Amino acid sequence: MIQFVREITQHDKAFLPIELVGVSSHAQQARRFVTQAALSDASVLLTGERGTGKEAMARCIHRDSARSGYRFVPLNCAAMPDESLEQEIFGSADSSYVGATLSPGRTHVAQKGTLFLDEIGNATPYVQVRLQRVMRDYHSHHIVSAHEEYPDFRIIGASSMRIEDLVVTGEFREDLYYRLSVLIFHLHPLRERPEDIEPIIDNLLARQHDKSALPFSLTPAALEALKRYSWPGNIPELISLVERLETLYPGEEVDVPLLPVKFQKRSRREAAKLSQLPDMQLPPEQWVDHLALPMQGIDLKRHLASVELRLITQALEETGGTVSEAARLLKLRRTTLVEKLRRYGDQAAGLRRERTQAV
Repeated sequence: MIQFVREITQHDKAFLPIELVGVSSHAQQARRFVTQAALSDASVLLTGERGTGKEAMARCIHRDSARSGYRFVPLNCAAMPDESLEQEIFGSADSSYVGATLSPGRTHVAQKGTLFLDEIGNATPYVQVRLQRVMRDYHSHHIVSAHEEYPDFRIIGASSMRIEDLVVTGEFREDLYYRLSVLIFHLHPLRERPEDIEPIIDNLLARQHDKSALPFSLTPAALEALKRYSWPGNIPELISLVERLETLYPGEEVDVPLLPVKFQKRSRREAAKLSQLPDMQLPPEQWVDHLALPMQGIDLKRHLASVELRLITQALEETGGTVSEAARLLKLRRTTLVEKLRRYGDQAAGLRRERTQAV
């Protein structure tokens, strides 16, 4: 039985975001990066999937920096319509009525503080130009002041997309990328740091110390099932699971059958593979050594297409239907996987419908 304790230092409870909790080398590197970045005023670029903690890390950097006494101003560039993003960042004049007032942008609100631009890869070309000029000349013309003023704020950008790929395709300015990525850190998804799952759960339960609910415990099998899960939702998905288990099984021991079905599927499927197909534990490049050509021959093209579709379907199952995550498991570009799904057409759609109905 894995028994979670309710002990946590007051410092961790008050200051350490759950995304940075863990014993893995990556968690340690993330905390070290926060300390180093906070000592500098250089621009920062944080990359990683959604839910890995980019905004939490940005807030930590701001909190520990010399700018902590001023505002941390976040803006999600992907959530803003293209025509509104520039006005939201740099400000605008509302001329819809007589005596129009000036609307300050986030760059004005963030003076002396930190401007956090989430999903900066979605910024429009013109916004990228203006940001590049601000970072190049360290000054810009703000409508709110009607004269040249020198902004004094730190920019921290974040993106779940690979900015390097956007630079290659011309969707993101190369000069802006270099100015933005003076300090750069990639946050790993939860599936790549399974050893952090137990301390994260422990920490989450410890933060509930003021509540009367009793903490639950996990059997070793249940904990292993969580470690094998792909976690497409990353930290928010784990937080949701902990809240669910704490509500349903306070003070109880939770085994695999009590976990949500999606965690059980992976565990049962892997158990079947171990008992029926031990050779599948070999590296993929060695699987071919265990294949045999039938006496009557084989339709190679059709067989390879069937194998490919089966692996694509399994990847979609593992990631809850998230195409970008399935592409990562298959070592494909997302556009390549989308094209394959389109080529397979009804076969792939039928398999996806079967999967949805089964769930």
